[in-house]
Amino acid sequence: VPQRSPPRPEGFAGRDMPESRCFFQPCRKIFSGDDLIRWTESDTKAKLLRFLEELSLQVVGKRMSDECSESSGVEAVVGLLSSVGSWLDEFPADAEHAGADPQYRKFQDRLRVEARVLSEGILTDMPLAADGAGEELEVYLSGSFGDGLGLTMGPANELVFAIWIWCLMELRVLGEDDMCAVVTRIWAKYLEVSQRIQTQYNLSPVSGQLDGWGLDDFRFLPFLFGSAQLEGHKHIKPKSIHYDEVIRSVHHCMYCSSWCWDYYCD
Repeated sequence: VPQRSPPRPEGFAGRDMPESRCFFQPCRKIFSGDDLIRWTESDTKAKLLRFLEELSLQVVGKRMSDECSESSGVEAVVGLLSSVGSWLDEFPADAEHAGADPQYRKFQDRLRVEARVLSEGILTDMPLAADGAGEELEVYLSGSFGDGLGLTMGPANELVFAIWIWCLMELRVLGEDDMCAVVTRIWAKYLEVSQRIQTQYNLSPVSGQLDGWGLDDFRFLPFLFGSAQLEGHKHIKPKSIHYDEVIRSVHHCMYCSSWCWDYYCD
């Protein structure tokens, strides 16, 4: 597979950390069609898309197990996600309950309580400019693992996780050399934890609907990253998704998208 050198998007990762920043708790801003238009036409949305595109470019032709640069920031984020995943043992599913399990709310309650401490824990070595960032990061972290009110977890939460990672890139917790590891190490751990949450608590992507889901209803970014990983593959092509024997032959840890294939096939 020919290796491409991804461009450095203007305004992304490469600026020096400013002497000071103003952090605040994010809140919902989209309430109408006009609000949505403002978002889709914003510089922030364009930069976010460039960030996701660059992540995919960094894993072209690479497997999840391939060696890559792993900074202390990558290790800290993976450790944080492992800690969050370990809480699932403390809040086991209610075997008597049909449908979305209210036990999930106990998990979410703990996440909301500890999200700031967890986020600030990986900022301990950051310069003074990162002071107060935990207030902003906690909202994105707690929103990355579903909605305790609606008992749902879907692609909107995955996007929130992507924004949390993007913030860590901007704060230099993660560097440009970590971008491959963001997919093959960090996203792999997020997939592991999020799929366990969805399975353990029987969560739907959208409240009020229990069946009829499409392939990308629970998550969509693994398919973006996975398509980059599979670019130029000799045997696996887009149409291979229709052939169970091909899908079953690919171990779920090989490519980002194969995690999702296994999940839906099971």
